[in-house]
Amino acid sequence: MAGELCFVAASWGLSITLMREHARGAYQGASEAATATVQMFGPAVFTLTLTAFGPGGWLLVAAVFLACSAPVPALARRAERTR
Repeated sequence: MAGELCFVAASWGLSITLMREHARGAYQGASEAATATVQMFGPAVFTLTLTAFGPGGWLLVAAVFLACSAPVPALARRAERTR
């Protein structure tokens, strides 16, 4: 539960901090569309990965999470500098 709260807080913080004033609706729309897409397809991807690869599927899922989350701090810092 703490992880989910941190995710939501960070997501909102990034989206509000990095959005351009004139495009608030577009930024929020894109953020919410991405979240909805993950919520739609995530369970199916997890189920297929874990059933197809067994215990190795957990390692694959962990690798995907790591690959997706590792560059976020650097990308956020870059986006703040270039904003």
